[in-house]
Amino acid sequence: MYQPFLTKDIPLQLFIGQMCRSLTYSYTEDVVEDGVMTHRYQIPDSLYQSIQKNPDNWCFCPEKNTNCVTSINGVIPIGPCVEGACACRGHTL
Repeated sequence: MYQPFLTKDIPLQLFIGQMCRSLTYSYTEDVVEDGVMTHRYQIPDSLYQSIQKNPDNWCFCPEKNTNCVTSINGVIPIGPCVEGACACRGHTL
C-alpha cells in the first residue's frame, strides 16, 4: 500500500521475493480505468540491461566471470533465489 496523493515524480518501490530484488517503477502516463484517472508506472528497461550497459546490475551476477548471464540484454539471473533460474522480460526461464 502506498501513501495517498502520490505525485508523478515519486517512483514506486516494491520488493519481489522471487527475484531477491527491489524494483523501482517509474511514472509513464495517466490512464483512465473504469472512469477513474490513474497513474501508470512501469519497470524501466535498465532492469534487464546487461552489466555492460547498466553496471548497477553487477551484483546480480552470481560469479564474477564473463559468462555471467547478466552479459545478455533482457535476462537477469535469479538463481540464488530460484535454483539456477533466470528471468527475462515477461517470463521466468
